[in-house]
Amino acid sequence: MNCGGAERVASTLVNAWAQRGDDVHLVVTYSGRGTCFYELNPAVKVTYLADLVPAASKGLVGQLKRLAAARRLILSHKPDAVVSFLTHVNFRTLIAALGTGVPVIACEHTDPAAWSALHTVWDGR
Repeated sequence: MNCGGAERVASTLVNAWAQRGDDVHLVVTYSGRGTCFYELNPAVKVTYLADLVPAASKGLVGQLKRLAAARRLILSHKPDAVVSFLTHVNFRTLIAALGTGVPVIACEHTDPAAWSALHTVWDGR
């Protein structure tokens, strides 16, 4: 949870939901562990995906382990919905949630000026 715009929106949402009394669980998917730039309501439960997947897990094996860990979280928490941000996280979240019956809201916050050729894999060009 660095200081980016998607992180700001995510923190605003989870704080508002926690404030109104909802049970809110924030899963930080960044492969490292750190602190949240934005202040979070103490009622927000935070899980770092990096804590659930061994640090030595790299490449395809690491991706599959992170995907499996995300799926286990979805299945164990049985949320009313999952809200996801950022292209690669959205993609993984949609796959992890397949067949669980849990709705996924995938949000894209992309600055078109920053869109690079690297993203052509995601948009099919």
